[in-house]
Amino acid sequence: MYKCVNDEVAGPATRRHKARPRVRTKATDSTPESQESNAPTEKKRNLPTHPQPPPNHKSAGNDDHTRRNLPGTPSNNLASEKKLDYNTAMPSIEISIGKQELRLLDDHGDTLLQAPVSTGLNGTGCEEGSGRTPLGNFDIGEKIGDGEHPSTIFQARKPVGRWPHDVPLGMTEQDDCILSRILRLRGLDTDNANTWSRYIYIHGTNDTQHLGQPRSHGCIRLHPADMVRLFDLACEGMPVHILP
Repeated sequence: MYKCVNDEVAGPATRRHKARPRVRTKATDSTPESQESNAPTEKKRNLPTHPQPPPNHKSAGNDDHTRRNLPGTPSNNLASEKKLDYNTAMPSIEISIGKQELRLLDDHGDTLLQAPVSTGLNGTGCEEGSGRTPLGNFDIGEKIGDGEHPSTIFQARKPVGRWPHDVPLGMTEQDDCILSRILRLRGLDTDNANTWSRYIYIHGTNDTQHLGQPRSHGCIRLHPADMVRLFDLACEGMPVHILP
């Protein structure tokens, strides 16, 4: 380690002090003394006052620490790091009601993400107010929640708190919450054309213990960690197919 020494230059009226004899000391590191004494000084730079992320920094919600602090256990079948080419055949999302499972498929039909879901407790259907999950062909009409914490609670598509310690007034941590991110679906078939006005979403949930079972009010629920990863890979206009 180097020590900085402030040398004073004596002026004409300044008494000159007798130079002290130089004492050789044993080097404490592997740097030769000759190199150490001749080392160039470095100008002090103004460094950033905030820490910079490491080269392999992951965004909030994708790292293991964040995943451990989310409710329940996320799927281990997470998306690969493969980049999706939206200039070729469009990747798509496929949801199976029977299997209670979502898969994100690349343009070759290979699975990038596979995760358990929870769909409508009342089964499938397109009737307004039925609490059923519509079947057919859809696309992603809107992405909501980019950059929010994975435990963010949404009401009317606006962030209003965090589960479970900062729930909004009138809610409890036992209530069904829309968490983390929202992919709002738009129906492309005649039967499901009212999907947009029914506010059918793919979204994160705090009711993770019932993933793999139909328990929702018509939406498609995912573990918040899986929802964040899906959101990051999805784009508006991406096809979504909900199958029996």
